[in-house]
Amino acid sequence: MAGDKEGGYWRRLVRRLTTEVEDLDADDLSEQAKAGGAQRACDCRSG
Repeated sequence: MAGDKEGGYWRRLVRRLTTEVEDLDADDLSEQAKAGGAQRACDCRSG
């Protein structure tokens, strides 16, 4: 199991080093909104 955690760490590290800052910011904002109970507008239903 430790290998899985370690592999996840390296995957996240490489992603942080190779992804545009704007994309990382958008991902962080999405996670914060989701944690706060928000949902995407396209997933909302009327009524």
